[in-house]
Amino acid sequence: GLFTNLAASIVYNGTNLLTVYARPTVTTNFEVTGTGPTGCNMKDTTAITVKPYNTWLGLTTDWNDPDNWCPGTPTATSDVVIPNGLPFYPLIFDSLPVARNIDIQNAASIEILGAARLSVYGNLLNSGTITNNGTLTMSGSIAQSYPGNAGTIAAMRILEIANTGAGVLLDKSTYVSEELKPSSGTFALGNFDFTIRSAD
Repeated sequence: GLFTNLAASIVYNGTNLLTVYARPTVTTNFEVTGTGPTGCNMKDTTAITVKPYNTWLGLTTDWNDPDNWCPGTPTATSDVVIPNGLPFYPLIFDSLPVARNIDIQNAASIEILGAARLSVYGNLLNSGTITNNGTLTMSGSIAQSYPGNAGTIAAMRILEIANTGAGVLLDKSTYVSEELKPSSGTFALGNFDFTIRSAD
């Protein structure tokens, strides 16, 4: 449908407006008509392509705000992309945020605050920066990889392994600063080092 506001809560009624918002669930062609400065009618067609994953839009820092996501707030079966070049990146401040696969692109970031948790049910592909001052939980029922071999781990306070399937495979040497919490499943180091740092 078409709407007069970004939150898509006010339905467009056909009157002349400078801006109309669309939230299609499938790829859709829209025809736009208007009147130019000389009084002539103008018409153009545009296609809006719906991506098959949840893309962070970065209007604010709130992961739980559906306006920050296209097409909507991720669930445990959502594949998430955090692209670069945005004004704001997600700050996780509670235990609600979940996703299946998370792709943090170069120069993008995710930050988990002190008492908060991010639960990942697939792979973590990090080419940007993860700052975990709370808990990152690997919660899959299939094989998972962690933490992404190209990015930066600015902080990793608590890492919980809660995999009920083939376990979690380390794909880069990394560390935790407070606790490795093995709730269920295996944590395979492969050829990488994993350091549990002392608080002293």
